[in-house]
Amino acid sequence: MLAITYALKRHYSTADAEALQWILAPTAWFVETVVRAPFVFEHQAGYVNTDLRFAIAPSCAGVNFMIIAICTAALGFVTQMRSLRAKLALLFASIVVAYVATLGVNTARIVIALLLQAHPVSIAGLSSGQIHHAEGIIVYFASLCALYLFADRLLTQQGTKVAT
Repeated sequence: MLAITYALKRHYSTADAEALQWILAPTAWFVETVVRAPFVFEHQAGYVNTDLRFAIAPSCAGVNFMIIAICTAALGFVTQMRSLRAKLALLFASIVVAYVATLGVNTARIVIALLLQAHPVSIAGLSSGQIHHAEGIIVYFASLCALYLFADRLLTQQGTKVAT
């Protein structure tokens, strides 16, 4: 798990929009589907909608969320897996679930950001950039908690989890 997440973080830290197509393209497609507005790929910027004045840029890819989701699932439940095979299955499932969750969570975060941009709010003197940042933190944190609870419930129902 550490090697996989390290490699993913290393890739993300130097990747441009082209190299992040594997996560930016499906995210842009989901956002387009929800908001019914097209996003066009621009090599340096990512996916851009000039009418909305919004870009789904590499910094918005959600890769850090994905890394944390993989680690949360793998580290949170690895001690409950008895065999190497079960531990490897957990790692594989963590990667798949984290990727799918990242697409969904990132889509939700971007749609909320677009709504906040269209309908600005004033919160304790925070700038729109600070509100955007806080919104991302809240969405990502709540989603990580929900993802952990979902995995815990799923493993408990399957009888995989050790009784405490």
